[in-house]
Amino acid sequence: MLDLATWADTLILAHRAGETNRHLVNAAVLKALGPEGHVVNISRGAAVDEDALIAALKSGTIAGAALDVFEDEPNPRADLDAFFSGKPLLNPVTAA
Repeated sequence: MLDLATWADTLILAHRAGETNRHLVNAAVLKALGPEGHVVNISRGAAVDEDALIAALKSGTIAGAALDVFEDEPNPRADLDAFFSGKPLLNPVTAA
């Protein structure tokens, strides 16, 4: 995963559930992804270490994240849930 994160600009997670995938994306992977990198998780919430992700987003270690799933489904953490908290999204996706 570190080699892939070093090479990629965007990590898209789409894999099976399992304990071997828990926190597959951690602080080291996020650091390797770098300040231009993005994480997209459409698989399982447990695949991303949310504490490490929040720290990486706040520090600029990565550029952004798109999360379809969260560790505590169906209750996303307040610090990852700008849309439902009525806060503006930093990088909203809009139709052309």
